[in-house]
Amino acid sequence: MQYLLGIIVNWSIVAITSYDLSFMSVTKNNPQKYCKTLTEDIYAERAFDAMLIILNANTKSTKDLMLEGLYQQENIPKVIMTNRAESFLYKQRFNEDILLIIFLNEDKELDLIDLAAYTTNYMRQTRILIIAEYVRDKEKLLKLCQHYKMTNVLMLLYSTAAEGLLQLQPYPDYHWQKFHFNSSSQLLYYPQHWRNMKNRTLLTFTDQTLPRALVFPDPKSGQLKLNGYLPRMVMLFAELYNASLKMSHPLVMGKKTHFSIINQMVDQNLMDIPMVTDSSVNGHWLNMSDTFEIDQGFLMIPCAHPRSIREVYMVLLSGTFICFVIICISSLSFVHTLCEYVNKHRWNYINFIINDRIIPGFLGLSFSTRSISLLSLKLVYLLLFFGGLYTSTQFSANIGSLFTIPSYHRKVETIDELKQSSLKILMFDKEAESIISRREHLRESIISSKNMSYVQEARLNFNNSFGYYTSATTWRIFRRKQQYFTYKEFCVPDGLTVFRFIPWNIPLQHNSPYKEPLNYLIHRVHDLGLMDAWHSMLFSDMLKLDLISLRDPYPKRAFKQMTVNDLFWIWLIVVIGLALSLLVFFIELMLYNFCYRKIK
Repeated sequence: MQYLLGIIVNWSIVAITSYDLSFMSVTKNNPQKYCKTLTEDIYAERAFDAMLIILNANTKSTKDLMLEGLYQQENIPKVIMTNRAESFLYKQRFNEDILLIIFLNEDKELDLIDLAAYTTNYMRQTRILIIAEYVRDKEKLLKLCQHYKMTNVLMLLYSTAAEGLLQLQPYPDYHWQKFHFNSSSQLLYYPQHWRNMKNRTLLTFTDQTLPRALVFPDPKSGQLKLNGYLPRMVMLFAELYNASLKMSHPLVMGKKTHFSIINQMVDQNLMDIPMVTDSSVNGHWLNMSDTFEIDQGFLMIPCAHPRSIREVYMVLLSGTFICFVIICISSLSFVHTLCEYVNKHRWNYINFIINDRIIPGFLGLSFSTRSISLLSLKLVYLLLFFGGLYTSTQFSANIGSLFTIPSYHRKVETIDELKQSSLKILMFDKEAESIISRREHLRESIISSKNMSYVQEARLNFNNSFGYYTSATTWRIFRRKQQYFTYKEFCVPDGLTVFRFIPWNIPLQHNSPYKEPLNYLIHRVHDLGLMDAWHSMLFSDMLKLDLISLRDPYPKRAFKQMTVNDLFWIWLIVVIGLALSLLVFFIELMLYNFCYRKIK
């Protein structure tokens, strides 16, 4: 068995070697024909819309390759560029699915790589074919490809039989690898290298902002663990594409960093794939992944809670009701006293204000009266009847409704109502600056803090002294936390929506080679519904770590005993009434003594 296996391997090596030698013979003797055949094979592997050809037009061999090889392919559009003056950003004008062909004849023509890099800005991972007689400094060319983040490169050396066709391997480190030709081989000219990064180390970092990311110690090992949909997304990326992750800075639990600072680190090429998202304010999407989530931004404010019994009495005995009673009693007392004076010449100054028949009658109480023969007094008592009936009925109805069906405080539902209220929105200073710059009318209602941890803890613990800015993703956790509460702690009225459409993307380095695999993974994650699973796992970990609690702060009770404090306004009215009675009594005593002495 081993003997047969050895024969098969030897014959395979011989076949590959003979095929390579025959290929190099054809390439060296007729490079024009092979260039045409090679581009046709590349097109058959995966079609492209056009050819972008960069060359030095003064080189004779280049002209031969062009005239006798590539020019014969009339069905494929070609864009030819010979110097920097003719350059432009190809992505701004044409489709980016192209084959870039660079002709190099001397090492001094390596500046054509710079021209190609400028032209293919934001599309450096396009398929590139370098055709050259020979390249002495292949390491320099390799470093240029690495510097410009070109990953799909083939190099044809048609005058060097020992090397022939070289394929760039970007992982784990940039290097050239000889491409072996075999008629039965399934090797691709341009494979998706990112499907196996061969344990390439990727730098990342997280902002530790819930619910995007949660950092906590493992109870068994004591090592820090990550949860949240963004860390899980990046960890899945590394696991799926055979890469390893490393924090760009030491990760300290509880030390939170705003996502804008991490995005600046990405722009400075200090990390590869961050565990944060960003929304392009200025419309610069080219250095970002596809949209990871569609979000909204709104203000969460304390919900309107039921009034206490003490507050219910305050509503019943409101200033409007007291004024209504005083005005009606005073008016009827004046008319009653005036009628008695006109008809019976009875005059009492006190009856103008306090009438012992009008007050109890208006409040629905019984009172004694003399036989009435005057029509005017009968009409006064009829008005008193209807007034007392209306007042007592309305008061009884209000008591019945307010005590049986809980009434709520007035809630804030619009930006204008928020401005008029005393409620302030607590925000992190960088977040506040960003929102105020786009929503100037919120400036008066926002107070900012430089302590990011304080803001997040106050929001997470439902400190109802403030309102907070939150996203739909974060509100998803808070809404789930309040699911079993008797009364909701915080609400998000539709009138307090600040941003109705926020696309969040993962920021990447300029011309990042990880954009294509990340975009592919983002769509697969949404197709499989992994976001919902990650949210549930995060919520479970937050419960285990006591970061949130499902304990109802307002548990239901079968009954509630009234206390002295509940009847505060009743006691206050009684005390005020007794005080006024004593005051009037002392005034009467003083007047009586004064009049008695005067008579003597």
